Amino acid sequence: MNQYYPHIFEPMKVGNTIFKNRILNAPSSMKDLGAEDLLTDNNISYYRMIAKGGAANVTLGDVIVHPTGCVDYSYKVKMFNRKNLSRFYDLTTAVKQMGAIPSIEFDHAGAHFTDRNRINYGVSYIEKDMFGNEVLEMDKDLISEIIDAYGQAAYNAKYYGFEMCLVHAGHGWLIHEFLSPVWNRRTDEFGGSIENRCRFGVMVVEKIREYCGKDFPIEVRISHSEGVQGGTELEDAIAFAQALEGKADMIHVTHGSLNDSVAENYSMPPWFLPRNLNVEAAAEIKKHVSMPVGVVGAIDRPDEIEQFLAEGKIDYVVLCRGLIADPEFPNKAKSGHADEITPCIRCNTCISCGYDNTTLKCSVNPIIGLEKYHEKPKLPATPQKILIAGGGPAGIQAAIFASKQGHQVVLCEQSDELFGLLRYADKEPFKEDLTFFKKHLLREIERSAVEIRYNTKVTPEYVKKECPDQLFVAIGGDVIVPPIPGVEKGIPILDIYKGKAQVTGNKLVILGGGMTGCEAAIGFAMQGKDVTLVEMRNDVLIGAGFMQISILKVKMKEYGVKVLTGTKCTQINEFGIECVDHAGNAMQVASDQVILSTGLSSRTEEALALMNAAENARCLGDCHKIGFILQATRNGYDAAMNL
Repeated sequence: MNQYYPHIFEPMKVGNTIFKNRILNAPSSMKDLGAEDLLTDNNISYYRMIAKGGAANVTLGDVIVHPTGCVDYSYKVKMFNRKNLSRFYDLTTAVKQMGAIPSIEFDHAGAHFTDRNRINYGVSYIEKDMFGNEVLEMDKDLISEIIDAYGQAAYNAKYYGFEMCLVHAGHGWLIHEFLSPVWNRRTDEFGGSIENRCRFGVMVVEKIREYCGKDFPIEVRISHSEGVQGGTELEDAIAFAQALEGKADMIHVTHGSLNDSVAENYSMPPWFLPRNLNVEAAAEIKKHVSMPVGVVGAIDRPDEIEQFLAEGKIDYVVLCRGLIADPEFPNKAKSGHADEITPCIRCNTCISCGYDNTTLKCSVNPIIGLEKYHEKPKLPATPQKILIAGGGPAGIQAAIFASKQGHQVVLCEQSDELFGLLRYADKEPFKEDLTFFKKHLLREIERSAVEIRYNTKVTPEYVKKECPDQLFVAIGGDVIVPPIPGVEKGIPILDIYKGKAQVTGNKLVILGGGMTGCEAAIGFAMQGKDVTLVEMRNDVLIGAGFMQISILKVKMKEYGVKVLTGTKCTQINEFGIECVDHAGNAMQVASDQVILSTGLSSRTEEALALMNAAENARCLGDCHKIGFILQATRNGYDAAMNL
């Protein structure tokens, strides 16, 4: 029995398969696939890293079972292309070497993905979907063919070393479309009653069992609520789980649908939504079935997981983003070092990478996307003296990783507090995850050998006096003050976050539609204020990831934030702002106060002067290029690992 988390690290037996603990890995897919969608060495290194971190299983995600189940513009591994199978043995061997059970998730997109260059099929006919494409109703012959494709996929997966599978029956994919009253308008044995709507999913599981036998655990992922009006609710999920009793081996409970701009956010809950948001629904489903029930969805704190298991609400948890942020999550918890776990901040950068078909990345774990590079043994470094100017996230990460490599690191911060602008990034009430991350970073650097010098501004003279072997310049950026008449009447958003200014008015205008401006607009609107956001470009959130854009636009609409894009402010006065819209029309927007969120500029001149004072220097973070936490974290890691 584990002395720290006895319930988490109690083995779980499912059929003849033993899971070494109750932390399973939720499916994650790779979009940086090789030619013809083959898994690459780096992809396999990622899954090996998750397995090495101590998860009980590791799941290859989003594997398509039939040609009608995907589109060419979304890169995915395909079970119907035998070339795709060629790397499976390498993957399953890598996972098993590290002591985890290899699993594979089977998907069919149905009408979620469509393309005008092919025939699109779904559960029911749609004249025009959200992309303007026609979707044909699957006939029974095609239904039978797809069901058999699931069975063949599982058989091939088992042959290549996978020891279980996950059938995705949630998030608006094909099986969920059959379950959903919104999507399923059939009048045959696959439509109408809940029993009929469950039929397709049940037949899929039965076919896999027929192909693979009883000693191949089948886990089924279900959405306890579709999250759209008229869609599936908890009672439907319970009925489906009961229909799977004696056929599937495990149920894991999720939420939402990717077919709706609001509901998609429940599928990968961002920081606006509560953590552990599916636990109570999973507990209710567990009351109605005898097989193990797990839960996924913003679960990333061992104490809470232990409590859910101890209370009998669930049998296991399923982590994806938590294991991306820190693959060593299980090992650290097991050894009593839970306070060293890097917390997921739920920024959904990783999810956005999938939509962009790019390499998986993480804002708080710079190793993600560089797994193959990172796992190569690094030759012992000749200790160097490293001077770092600036204690923001880039400087902190550079300091931590350089210190781990055995270098003498001096980190200078000109104020009396670390984190740079990150210290203000959690001022909105919905960003508790960032507060948690900052506390983690502070613990990490304080337990390291890094020497921190507060209230120390690095100048060229200081660099010459210290004579470092390597200088890292991470001095950040400056707030842009736009050349607008009356700009002094506006309040910089940072002054509000620093406590230097207060918002007393009820009617507000926010200038600037980047991440900070949009989040501030939502925060003020949540307080009941009348907020208008003004952005001179043609859209807000330019440069943000897909999932960040999705949730922020949803929340701005939900809280009534008025958004004016293509609109340039020409003057700030005591009544509000004067501006010109995209057509050149002058307009007045009345407000009690004007808040400036007009971005940052890099401190390039100051950075250049510092770099000229050192023999070897590198520029990191915002003083190199304005970016998000992701770029700062990666900059710091790259600098330290290339010493």
